[in-house]
Amino acid sequence: MENSESFNNFGIDNANHPLELFANAGVGIVAPLAVATEARFDRTFDVNVKGLFFTVQKALPLFKDGGSIILTSSVSNVLGLPAFSVYAASKAAVRNFARAWTLELKDRKFRVNSMSPGPTETSALEKTTDLTPEQCRNETFAMRCHFVTCKSCLCESRRLVTHIYY
Repeated sequence: MENSESFNNFGIDNANHPLELFANAGVGIVAPLAVATEARFDRTFDVNVKGLFFTVQKALPLFKDGGSIILTSSVSNVLGLPAFSVYAASKAAVRNFARAWTLELKDRKFRVNSMSPGPTETSALEKTTDLTPEQCRNETFAMRCHFVTCKSCLCESRRLVTHIYY
């Protein structure tokens, strides 16, 4: 978590008090259950869960009350996709951070949201899935059509957690 120690190097300091934090961490080495390795599992959870968790934790003291935290999850956290189980589990953890932190930070009047974008056609999608560019376009289109209008909200303790799929 050495990278999360360097917030002050990015112009965030106690004099400026940021109002919002957009925490986005994502790596997804896709592998079916039968061939997934411990190293791939650890890498995915280290970046997507542990990295995001400690980034938010290190940033909290810099905020005044009433800040906003936005976390990037993934639509895969609610889909059953072959070979995406580890990635999906890591992104479900992110979604649940938003739910828990909403309650934990309610006295500081923080708003915590998570959003779940669908696949984005990039070279990273091709590299992590071993799909051809054409297969990525087809898979991206199919998943976007399936989740184009899904939205759910959870209200707890007068705090709104919005989880948006797109």
